[in-house]
Amino acid sequence: MPDLGVRTWLSSRTEQQFGQADKVPVKRVLWRAIVTNLLNPKIILFDIAFLPQFVLLNRRSSQVVIHRIAATVFVGLALRLDVA
Repeated sequence: MPDLGVRTWLSSRTEQQFGQADKVPVKRVLWRAIVTNLLNPKIILFDIAFLPQFVLLNRRSSQVVIHRIAATVFVGLALRLDVA
């Protein structure tokens, strides 16, 4: 492993030629980011720990509806911050 680091460090001193990057549609990038975050175990654990504290239970409210609203707001804010 140290050998790889030293070789990378020494090769960074030389000029590197980079090719033209392929253009990827924004929808594809956003979709891959959403799937990656949904399958990330850290995000799942965070959602399980963070979102329920905003759910107030009483006889007139449905826990599922309130949890979905909180999750939708959370995802909306996360998407807005990721896109910006």
